[in-house]
Amino acid sequence: MNQISTSEIINQVRGTKSVPGVCIICPWHCPTEVFVRDNKVVYVRGNENAPNKTTRCVKGVSSIHLSRDPDRFFIP
Repeated sequence: MNQISTSEIINQVRGTKSVPGVCIICPWHCPTEVFVRDNKVVYVRGNENAPNKTTRCVKGVSSIHLSRDPDRFFIP
């Protein structure tokens, strides 16, 4: 897995809107901060104000890929 540098993350989130959210992939429902540009998810990280201090599980780290999956459902 490729590591992303801090400068690359800063470039990704520049000009985005920060939206608080909750990860629903596992039962813990960790608080997240989602960065959105043009109604598309650009970056997801743990919420800095959360008790777990921005830590997410492996499922939560990969959650951005779910939003980019071309085969995902858009309606029930």
